[in-house]
Amino acid sequence: MSHTRRGANGASALIGKDGTATFLSIDLELYNPSLHGKVIREALAQTLVFYYPFAGRLRGGPGRKLVVECTGEGVMFIEADADVTLQQFGDDLQPPFPCMEDLLFDVPGSGGIINCPLFLIQVTHLKCGEFIFALRLNHTMSDAAGLVQFMMAMAEMEAAEFYLFICKD
Repeated sequence: MSHTRRGANGASALIGKDGTATFLSIDLELYNPSLHGKVIREALAQTLVFYYPFAGRLRGGPGRKLVVECTGEGVMFIEADADVTLQQFGDDLQPPFPCMEDLLFDVPGSGGIINCPLFLIQVTHLKCGEFIFALRLNHTMSDAAGLVQFMMAMAEMEAAEFYLFICKD
């Protein structure tokens, strides 16, 4: 999934990153059923217009530095269904998450650093009508504060998209 502005192509150096160590961050968020996968998908696409480097790919640059090439190849977005309820996860849902491999599918070839999607997002619809939103982010691209900023922007897009979704139906 990718939406980019004109002129958003090219490579950008990752300032302040030495490229020697990169980590993948996994987050798990719980939401109520008032939003749908379609709304989240569209909000993600709209958010990527402003955060277009996340739709690119990391490449090796001069001096063993990483650069993000703003290719517009997009992020990975997965929708899944689970035959469980939120209550079956218990009250204290903390790492290590039960059945994490089902809540965030490890798409073959997507877990590397170079030439791989920088974001993997999965929305898992539960039997009770709620859903779990899980993501994997290449930490080279963003720290926790940057991820929160991205998620807040996406939430604003979701609110606007959800309103339009309701009005259309």
